[in-house]
Amino acid sequence: MSKSSGQTGAFVVTFEGAVRERRGWSLEDLLALPAEDLVQDISRLDSRRAGTAVKISALLDRMDLEPGATHLTLHSSSDGFTATVPIEAVRASGLLIIAFDGEPLPTRAGGPSRFFVPEAAACGSAELDACKNVKFVDRVEVVTGEA
Repeated sequence: MSKSSGQTGAFVVTFEGAVRERRGWSLEDLLALPAEDLVQDISRLDSRRAGTAVKISALLDRMDLEPGATHLTLHSSSDGFTATVPIEAVRASGLLIIAFDGEPLPTRAGGPSRFFVPEAAACGSAELDACKNVKFVDRVEVVTGEA
């Protein structure tokens, strides 16, 4: 995959699947988003967490989703773990924790990015409780229909 103009560095997370164009986001790309798209101190939302996060809504708003896109499948290539969540359930509150003290989120903290929803109820059901905190996310697959 080639990088789009303006993208620099290694990708933290890549969005693919039911999108018009696959897109990788580097840490530099993510930290360069407008201040309203970032949460500079995640500990304000959850005292057990630390770091800088980007709002899922900010990323989705910059992607051209295919009609009928309904879910996000969060992938961790480091351990093969996946979790699928409804887009609309996490659009407003879902976050990707991407940095700690201005540096890439370390693996010991769940890097390269860690999906986090401050309120587990936003995930929509008890079965999706796992969506509250998914470590090692490096790929997000946008899917259509039932996941």
